[in-house]
Amino acid sequence: MSAALLLHGGVPTGADAISAGPHPLLAVAVAVGVAIVTAVPHELAHVVFGRAFGRRRGSVRVRVRRASATTNLTHVWAWPASPRLAAVSAGIVVDLAFLTLALALRATTGAWVTTVAVTVMVMRIVWQLRFHRNCDGRHIAKMLIDNPTIDTDTRQALTTRLWTSAPRSAWLWSAVIAVGVLAELALLAVWLAPAALRLLSVL
Repeated sequence: MSAALLLHGGVPTGADAISAGPHPLLAVAVAVGVAIVTAVPHELAHVVFGRAFGRRRGSVRVRVRRASATTNLTHVWAWPASPRLAAVSAGIVVDLAFLTLALALRATTGAWVTTVAVTVMVMRIVWQLRFHRNCDGRHIAKMLIDNPTIDTDTRQALTTRLWTSAPRSAWLWSAVIAVGVLAELALLAVWLAPAALRLLSVL
């Protein structure tokens, strides 16, 4: 549903989000508010599916200045593959649900707030695809490969052996990291830089 609605209504850029509201600073305030409000359910989904209630490091930690929230799921590595993946991917599933809601409201109401919300949620999902950073996407990839130390193994393989003799897993993880770098560049080129330039041009 998210993909269909995005194709129908288009993906708003950072400049679109800043220009959507009656004032750019109001658009920024709404964007930060949406980021904070949706970050907590994202992490609560990890807590619920990761059975992290009562764990010292399992509670949700909110960082208002960063508009982010985090929780610890290290313990799920001892679980079977299916519940392990459910615990780690639960946050992105919640993000997709919020994105679908925002897209549906944008299609039906056309309100500028919904454009800002769509922008924030798209950015949140792309943010999680930065596989070279400590994000959900990185952990999902590790669990799909079923190797929690694949990053360390890859570095060792590529530094101690010739590239031609590196195992397939090293090549696979290198490709995943390359996709993560492209996702980060997309965040900068499509959303962050255009938003900053638009904000500076208006103020």
